Amino acid sequence: MSELCLFQHVHEFTRFRNGQQPSCLDYVFTSEDNVVQDLQYESPLGKSDHVVLTWNSTVHAEELNSHLKKYNYWKDDYRAIAQHLGDVDWFDVFLGKSANEMWSYFKEVVTTLMDGYIPLKSAKFCKKKGHWLKSTTVNMINKRDAAWKKYIRFKSTANFDRYKSIRNTVNSMVRADGVAYR
Repeated sequence: MSELCLFQHVHEFTRFRNGQQPSCLDYVFTSEDNVVQDLQYESPLGKSDHVVLTWNSTVHAEELNSHLKKYNYWKDDYRAIAQHLGDVDWFDVFLGKSANEMWSYFKEVVTTLMDGYIPLKSAKFCKKKGHWLKSTTVNMINKRDAAWKKYIRFKSTANFDRYKSIRNTVNSMVRADGVAYR
């Protein structure tokens, strides 16, 4: 790490197993010291004995401006489009034209109809986290996280057993929600 001039950001224990000495087995290395902020040690996923590490990273990127139209095909009016396409006498329109001319005309007609009957997607898209999880599952996840924090703060077999019990309940609830979501 020193030879490569890397910075290590994990300074607390990341593996906890009841009855064993906690240890630091998970690392986050960067080439600059100020890239990682707000490193958090969260409760483990599933039955793992390793904490989940979360952090914010500072990255610099230019904003990309796309000049492409992005249609929201879920909010279209395909019946109106089909009606307009059905009203065109394609035989007369294409009579005496080359394949390229026919394609250009057809493409222009379809593009005009799309602009008229399919709205554009909004520039901002905010995806809701865990939208497929039921609210009872999300509440149980919060209880699991609180039980984990209590175990880390006051290490005892009782606190660890309570965390494990809630963790197992959360795992089965997430699986059930995932099956229902599919």
